[in-house]
Amino acid sequence: MDLLNKTILITGASDGIGEVLAVEFSKLGSNIVLLGRDPSKLDKVYDRLDHSFSSQKHLILQADLSLLSNKSAHEILIAITGEFNCLDGIIHNAAILFATTLGFCAGSTSFDLYDCIFITMIARDNNITK
Repeated sequence: MDLLNKTILITGASDGIGEVLAVEFSKLGSNIVLLGRDPSKLDKVYDRLDHSFSSQKHLILQADLSLLSNKSAHEILIAITGEFNCLDGIIHNAAILFATTLGFCAGSTSFDLYDCIFITMIARDNNITK
């Protein structure tokens, strides 16, 4: 697959799988849109992106997708279309991680945790792809 000059939006791009995908796709000539919560981590990932192709450009967007509204999704759209003609691909990699123990099964907040994760995933996919 030729990824030269393809624009890829990667959510959860500040570390882990999202970071690795961003760096590797940039080496193949892709334009990368990094989207994540932590601006300092996003800056570090941006610094690792390949810039060796003359047509290549990358963009950082700081956003917490668990708080994504129609308005903030529209602001993301405006930022992306201000730099690129279109998106050729989206990698939905954003996640919410909670430190917890296995004792949650007996507690009353177990479903709250899973509801939060599930709602974030559904809202994220719905709002970001509009």
